[in-house]
Amino acid sequence: EYCADTVSPYEYGVDLGVIDVSSQSQLEFITVGDWGVVDCTSVDCYPNVARSVIASINEHYSAAASTSNQAAFFLSLGDHFYESGVDSINDARWNTSYEALFTFTDPAASYLNAVPMYAVLGNHAYLRNALNRAANRSSSTWDNGCTSEIYYTRNNAHKRWCMPSYFYTFTYQLRDFRAYFIGIDTDMWTTCLELEWAKNECSGDSIPSLDREWQWLQQTLERYAAYKKTNASDRIIVFAHHPFVGVGPAGVQMRTGVCANTSTMPNSHLLRMMTMFEANNVDLFVAGHEHSSQLFVGEHKQRDDDEDYAYAMVQLITGAMGNLNGRICGAQQDIDAQYTDNENVTMKWTLQFAHMEPGFGAVIVDNASVNVSIYGAGNTLLTRYVLKNEPRAAKGHMFRVIQVVIIMLVVVVAVGAIFALGYLYYRNKRAKRVI
Repeated sequence: EYCADTVSPYEYGVDLGVIDVSSQSQLEFITVGDWGVVDCTSVDCYPNVARSVIASINEHYSAAASTSNQAAFFLSLGDHFYESGVDSINDARWNTSYEALFTFTDPAASYLNAVPMYAVLGNHAYLRNALNRAANRSSSTWDNGCTSEIYYTRNNAHKRWCMPSYFYTFTYQLRDFRAYFIGIDTDMWTTCLELEWAKNECSGDSIPSLDREWQWLQQTLERYAAYKKTNASDRIIVFAHHPFVGVGPAGVQMRTGVCANTSTMPNSHLLRMMTMFEANNVDLFVAGHEHSSQLFVGEHKQRDDDEDYAYAMVQLITGAMGNLNGRICGAQQDIDAQYTDNENVTMKWTLQFAHMEPGFGAVIVDNASVNVSIYGAGNTLLTRYVLKNEPRAAKGHMFRVIQVVIIMLVVVVAVGAIFALGYLYYRNKRAKRVI
């Protein structure tokens, strides 16, 4: 299915509807981010690295063809054109940096040339606007850097690029469950609030307000969470550019001052988004921005039992596709200091993997699990984590059931003991009277 008919930068929260794949029992998709390095003039851009990741995807899904395991689409996580976005839908880099790059030549993987690429904006799309204004270019010669990526949805030749608005949703209907996808623009509460150059670029007539996106996200999450109550196997997957936990520059800067070369998400907004995700049982959050590959598991504390972690969410970062100015500059102790030891945070985050190796994510969801993998050069598996589909708060529920049973047994024993003692007392008293 293709989303061109629904494109409008002025219509926020576009819902692309339900894609029916109910003959299938599982859904696989590919995650890529920060890949816009072809024709980039920065010394940090390495086009051959991006091409090597595409070659790995090509190899992976050529081999997967023998098992009939095919990816349904890509999630593209922003920063599609370094250093400063594209001018319009006719910019030559649409061909050189996107269409030509995402070309899969192996016959077994060539179907990927036609699958959708659901995309969200990154901070470098906003930078395009600032540079054009600084150069005093006539506004008639360029589009808003953000709307250029949105409008390309209905103009791209291969009919696969899909970014219908700043934030949007789509759903896949499988045999036993639904997978709900939410694409959001985290620049609203990062780039637009933190960087002086960006403040003027985040107030255009097509750009939504921060409050509007927050309100829409809250309502959307609550609606999907309500659906999950009727089917615990349903999935909620959110994708965006900025992660809310990480050990690269963006994740560590606000805690330690180390690697302070990129913007970070303000704490208040990070906590707000994390709280929203926790309250509504999000299964997977996918992001880029940090030019590395990282995998985290966040365990949600039960609200009535702080020692019991029952519900987990995975955060996957796949931002290592050719911009090599990132590095790993944090560790588990940094995560603990910011989250585990913070009384305002109700999630415990565990770092599963962090590496500068370029790569892509491969995610498989079914009615029992979320299987998250990161692959590097030569289709090498770098890490994998399987999130099992336990009923929400299953451990906490079981713990409470056991507690209730024990209390009931204690009460029964206590009541029985009281009656027994009373009976013995009564018999003893009667016996004395007889004597």
